[in-house]
Order: sequence, then structure tokens, then C-alpha cells
Amino acid sequence: MNSNSQDPKPTEPSNADQNSEGLAQKLLTGCMFVIAFVAMIFVKPAQFLKKQVYEKDSGRTVAWGAGMLASMAAGIAIGYPLFLAQAAITSWVPLALGAVLLTYFYAWPLLYLALVRWAFESARFLWRNVPVGFSDSAGNNPVWLTRLLAVLMIVATVIGCVVLAWTTGNAFFTWLGWTSTIGNLIAFAVSCVVGVGAGWLAGFIIISLTIEGAMVVLALASGASSAYLLTPTIKVLLNQYELPSWLYLEHVSQALVAFVVAGYLFPLLHVVISRCFNFLGKYLRNFGRYIGEKLTQFVETVYDDKDTAYVGFVRQVANIAIAYGVGQFVFGWAASFGLPVSIALTAVAVLVSYVAVGSLVASVSNVVLGIASAAAAAASIWFVPALQLFSGAWYIVAAQMVVAALATAFVAFPALYHVVKFVANPLLASWLAAPLNSIHKSISREILSAHSNTYSDRTGFEPLFVHVVNIALAVFAYFGASLLFSTLAVGGWVAVLMPVLVVIFSYLFVGKLLLRYSNHLVGTLVGLASGVFAGVQAYAHFGQSYVLGIVFFAAAAVLTGLVVFPVVYVLQRAVINAVSGMNWLLPVLSKVYNFFFGFVDSCWTQFVAAYRRIETSFKPVWQRLSATWDKSWTNARAAIDKAWNKTQK
Repeated sequence: MNSNSQDPKPTEPSNADQNSEGLAQKLLTGCMFVIAFVAMIFVKPAQFLKKQVYEKDSGRTVAWGAGMLASMAAGIAIGYPLFLAQAAITSWVPLALGAVLLTYFYAWPLLYLALVRWAFESARFLWRNVPVGFSDSAGNNPVWLTRLLAVLMIVATVIGCVVLAWTTGNAFFTWLGWTSTIGNLIAFAVSCVVGVGAGWLAGFIIISLTIEGAMVVLALASGASSAYLLTPTIKVLLNQYELPSWLYLEHVSQALVAFVVAGYLFPLLHVVISRCFNFLGKYLRNFGRYIGEKLTQFVETVYDDKDTAYVGFVRQVANIAIAYGVGQFVFGWAASFGLPVSIALTAVAVLVSYVAVGSLVASVSNVVLGIASAAAAAASIWFVPALQLFSGAWYIVAAQMVVAALATAFVAFPALYHVVKFVANPLLASWLAAPLNSIHKSISREILSAHSNTYSDRTGFEPLFVHVVNIALAVFAYFGASLLFSTLAVGGWVAVLMPVLVVIFSYLFVGKLLLRYSNHLVGTLVGLASGVFAGVQAYAHFGQSYVLGIVFFAAAAVLTGLVVFPVVYVLQRAVINAVSGMNWLLPVLSKVYNFFFGFVDSCWTQFVAAYRRIETSFKPVWQRLSATWDKSWTNARAAIDKAWNKTQK
């Protein structure tokens, strides 16, 4: 190779090459223009339709949701049959996606703009003239029909809730399946709470919706009912054309019927009826206002009676009647326990009912009596078929129950109240009201204050009572220990000495606990003893039922500790005070107990002193033993650590 040779210069493109590149660029630009123009033809309409349908403030959420459902349905309708026909995936997938896109961006928006929006706008125009609730008004359109229909809906809701409460409570009572007497009472109470709770919750929700939007609820119910009733006709019409089932035309037709009825027919009928029969609405409003005013005046004289003497008389008579009914029931129920137990349980039940129910009745108004009377009337319609004017389905009986309850609360009870007052006020209430109220207040005050006068006694009777209880416990301990050793066939000096030791222990040490915790400990022990006795009796009487045994134990213990023991304590205090026992009996019992417990106290003092001396003398020994133990333990741990470290190495 020649050393003087140089690198060749780069060749410049010829004119032919430049012309070919320019032609290719122009062809590419033209193709892009054509593609962009074609894309613009599809994109711009899609953007316009999307903006008009999916981005409008009014109804855009509903339109978007319906568009999504329609596009998915179109994709499935196109792709799924091809998939079942085992078409190639390159054919049915693009067709399904194309159907989804075309439906979402073109078919549904066009249908929405052409029909759906117009349909909703026209339905909205009609609904602007329909008041939807009690407090709503729609321009000059009368509201009487809305309020009348809302009242009827509320009445129907109350009837349905009563039936729901009864059905739920009855089902729950059957599900519990408690067969005993107490079990039936508890199950009945729990079932009433469950049934009334279910009915109240359902009524609260439905009535709240009715008050706020009664016409909307009624229109939706009318549309759904119409679609359901016309379903057989729709099926007959569709079967004539033998259309494919995957179109779901039956459901589409049902939805269309519901929409037409709820969106057009109902508001149109509402506007026509409310305006054409406005005179009827005015008459009903005036008539209802007149009846309401008169009924309110008639009812207020009963439920807001200002005659306190007669009201107190009525409440105390009701209280005595309730206590008598409770006593009759408890005496009959407890007859199998024997006459003494029956009398005791009846007396306690009557006393508790008289005090508790009387206090409750005295704190409530006549409204509670009216509600109770209405509930009793409704229950009578259900349980006594002879009182039913129309027999038949449950809703007919439920309607009669509601009518009976309303008639009793607003007509029968007030009328009877006026009649009884007209007769009883001059004959009985004028002179008997004050004694009845006074007796109830006195007994309630003594019974209710017995608890505080017992467990917070400040009269000085408490120590005397505790000493008497301590002596009684010591006596019972002697007889109990003697009976125990006799049952165990233990004889000799053990049988003689052990009861004496038990008496000494009970009198000295149990007495110390009683003096320390006083009536609180005594009341607790008495309550527990009464509860154990009642629980054992109930367990044996009711077929060895643990549940009823525990219930009776708890009830008897609480009742004895909170009511029976305080009442007995107060009565004993009254007797002791009557004979001036506090002046001479308490010093004697206190001195006797302190004399005998003085030996225990002296022995305990000497024992503690001896223990302290021994502890002081052994203190150096314990210190040396402790130091030796600590040193040995430290050396042992060091040896273990050293051996462990060598093992690890």
C-alpha cells in the first residue's frame, strides 16, 4: 500500500436519492393524514357523546353505571356465543372488545340522548308537581292527597309491624322451648322484648321513609307491583316472537313497566286527582281538623286530668288490683311447696308488688293506663276469635286489632274514665283517696328506707343485733357439730370436745368478723342461706333444672338481702327499743364477749412478743445462712458458666 495515499472523501447523495426520500416522506405524511382523519371521524363523535352523557352533572352517575352494564352485556352477547361455537380467539376477542367499545361510546350514549334522558326529564317534570312528603309542597299543587296517602301508609305500616312483632315473638318463644312455669314466664318476657323490638325497628325505618318521601316509596311500590302483575302478559307477548333468551327481554320489559308506572302514570294520576278533587281534600282537611280538635279536648280531659285527688285514687286502686292479681298467681303457683312457703312467698310478692308497682303507677300519667288498655283490647281480638267481626287472613285480624286499640285509646277508655269518675268521685274518691295515698307513702317510706336504716344504722342498735346473731350462730354451730359427729358415728371424748371447740371458735372468731363487718356480713350470709334453700327447693321441685335452681337462688338471695332482712331488722329494732333493751342488754353482751376475747387477745400478745424475741435472737444466724447461700449460689453459677463455655469451645 502506498504510504502517500489519503482516505477517500464521503460521497454526497445524488439528486435521484434526494427525490426518492422526499417522495417517501410525503407518502408517509399522507398516510398519517388519512389515518388521523379516519380516527378523528370516530374519536370526535365519541368524545362529544361521552361529554354529553357521562360528564353531565345531572344523572351522570346513573348514566355511567348503565353504560358500563350495557357495554359489558354487549361484549358478552357477542363474544360468548362465538366462544361456545369454538371460534378462534383472534376472532371472538376482537369482536367482543369492539362491541364493548361501540356500546360504551356510541350505542348507549345515542340511546340515552334519544330516549333515556328525554324520559327522565319528562318524568322529572311531572314529579316537580308532586309533593313527596308531609312537609313538602310543589308550587300551587294541593298537598291533601299526599298527606292522605301517607297517613294510610303509616296505618298499614303499623298493622304490618304489629303482625311482625307477634310473628317474631311467637317464633322466638317457640324456638326457646322452655316448658316450665318460670321458664314460660321468662321466655314470654324475652319474646315480648324481641318481638316488640323487631316491630319497632321496622316501623321506625318505614315510617321515617314515609314521612320524608311517602310518594316516592308508594310510586316505587306501585311500579314493582305492576311489573309483577303484568309478568304473565309480558311472557305471552314475548313468546309470540320467539326472540333469543340472551336478550333478557322479559326483565327489560318488567323494568320498563316499573319505570313507566313510577315515573309517569303515578305522578300524572296524583296531579289529576289532587287538582280535580281538591274540594274533597278541603272537606277532609276541615272535617279532620274539627274531629281532631274535639277528640283532643275529649282525650286531654282524661290523659291530662288536673284532679290530683281522683287521679291518685285511680292509681292506688289499680295498684291494689295488680297486687291482688300477683298474690293470687303466686299463691296458686307455690301451692305445691306447702302452705307456709306459699304464704311467705305470697306475702313477699304482694308487698313487693304493692310498693314497686304503686311507686311506678304514681310516677306515670293516665297515658300509660290508656296504652295498657289499648294493648289489652288488641290482644283480646287476637286471642278471642268471638270478638272478631271479620275472620280470615292474618292481615284482616291485624287490621281489627289496630282498630280496636285506637278505638280503646281514644274513645272507649276516655268514655269509661268519665263515667267511672262521675260515679266514683263523689262516693269513694272524695274521702278514700287521701288515706290510700297516705298508706302507700308510709309503707313505701318504711320499706324503702329499711335498707338504709339497716346497712347504715346510726342508732346504736347494730352492735346489739350482731351480738345476738353471734350467740345464735354459736348455738347453731353446737347443734350442727353434734349432728355431724353423730352422723359420722364418732364417739368418745372427740364427740364431746369438738362441739365445744366449734362453739368457742364460732363465738370468738366468727363474732369478731361479725363485729367488724356488722350488718353487711349478716345480710350477705342470710341472703346466701335463703338463696341456697330456695335454689335447692326449686332444683328438686322442677325436675332437677339447674337453670331454675340458679334463678331461684339469685332471686331469693337478692330479695332476702335487700328487702326481707332489712324489714326484719327494723322490726326487731322497734321491739328492742320498746322494752329499752339498748340500756341494759348491750352492755351485758359486750362485756361478756370482751371478757372471753380478752384471753385470746392476751395469748396473741404474748405469742407475738415471743415471736419477736426469737426473730431477734435468730437474726444473725439467718444473716450468716443467707450470706452462705448467696456465696454458694454465686460459686455454683460461675462453675456452670465455666463448664458451659468450655463445652461450647
